[in-house]
Amino acid sequence: MALVLNRILKLHAWWEMLDKCFMSNHLVESPSGELFFIKWYTLCIRRGW
Repeated sequence: MALVLNRILKLHAWWEMLDKCFMSNHLVESPSGELFFIKWYTLCIRRGW
């Protein structure tokens, strides 16, 4: 049970990190003609001036 709880907490932390990112969606086609839907996450880090 502790292992399951630990995994849930790590997953929650992962989603919180992704929530702070910019997300863009891309539909790409492979050379064989297969289509893939890609979600691209970019984390922006502010630096002090």
